[in-house]
Amino acid sequence: MLLYTLLLHLQISRLTALPATERLDFIEHELHGDGDMWEDDDAAMQQSAFSIPPPGEEGSEFSNAGAEGALFTIVHSMVGRRRHRIDMRTRHDRVQKQINGWGRQLPALKSAYLHWKVHGTPVEEASDLVAPTFSIMVYSFRGIRQEFFCSSAGSASINETLVLHGLIGSAPETPRVAFTFNFLETFRQLHRVCPRLSLDAVARTLHNLHQRPRKPYLTQQLSNAYDVYLSIQRAISADAQSALKRDPTIQAQLLCPPCMYRLEQEMPLQPSMLVACDGNNSLKLVDATFLAGDRRSDDRRLPSFRFLEPEVVDKFKDDVSNAAAAKTTRTSMPAPPSIDLPNTRTDEVPWIEAHELGRAFEQQVDACVERWRAAGSDAKKKTVELFAIAGVFLTVCRHGHVLIMCDMIRSGEL
Repeated sequence: MLLYTLLLHLQISRLTALPATERLDFIEHELHGDGDMWEDDDAAMQQSAFSIPPPGEEGSEFSNAGAEGALFTIVHSMVGRRRHRIDMRTRHDRVQKQINGWGRQLPALKSAYLHWKVHGTPVEEASDLVAPTFSIMVYSFRGIRQEFFCSSAGSASINETLVLHGLIGSAPETPRVAFTFNFLETFRQLHRVCPRLSLDAVARTLHNLHQRPRKPYLTQQLSNAYDVYLSIQRAISADAQSALKRDPTIQAQLLCPPCMYRLEQEMPLQPSMLVACDGNNSLKLVDATFLAGDRRSDDRRLPSFRFLEPEVVDKFKDDVSNAAAAKTTRTSMPAPPSIDLPNTRTDEVPWIEAHELGRAFEQQVDACVERWRAAGSDAKKKTVELFAIAGVFLTVCRHGHVLIMCDMIRSGEL
């Protein structure tokens, strides 16, 4: 067969090299006799040899007038162009569409999660055997496997069926992978005691644990599923707090029982509570004006009374300047005469006036102002314009409970 193919291609190459007169003689020779030409299966390959112009006659169809361009224009206008649909879709609202999709399913997912926690995985009935089925890849610490599920009669989405079986998908509409709630809860508790443990590290651990090749996109899929799992937990916690009639104000007063819980007839302490507040500069957010492309839409807000939104923090942005102006006004007025007050518990605190500290303390203050920009004048405070958020500022009690936190926007510490 191979030899026959080589001989056939050799014959076609010879026919292609024939000039025009010899091609005509060959065709007349083939037509001589029965008047039929190339009835065998190789006729198409032989005929394709004559579709190529003879050597040296490639431009025989062109005229000396040179109107081939006009001919091409006329033919092209008659044939017409192939129309291509312009895709107007962009990826800047991809995250927002996922958020909206999960938001519509959240009440049903919360109910399905509570049903799974109480009753466990539902038992398949005879009617479920005729229901439509779907397969999905399930990830957990126990293994990575392909499982098949029957769509439940009362389920409005694929994820609701998965939640009834103790799983959550990575996409709101058509998930391809799912993660078990036991796996997500284990990561949640590990992350509490070790905040450095990231989702990427857990995704790599799954591949290494089950000896699978690494898939970089698994981290994003795990992140989507984990966000939905936390949303379900927050919704359940909000229902529990509402049933206990605990509004955000009451919850803030019960953050740390040793610091905030008060007994009847308890002696008040001075000070009543010890707190510490500080910020970091490692959780930065680059300003969108310095990034290429459109900013992705994301209207999510953290539903926690601990976290203050920027518009709440901006209410106090002028307090320092107003206090400085009021202090200047007070110093310009004559000081009132001193009055001896009776001894109280506040008199036991050893206060030291500034003029009593001496030159050594003034040198320390100067060094602090020089090294710490937030303690210096406004002229020395500079913020890196690249970052819209410089970090996170939080307040904790002496027992380590986070009392309140907010973003440092255009902070003067950098």
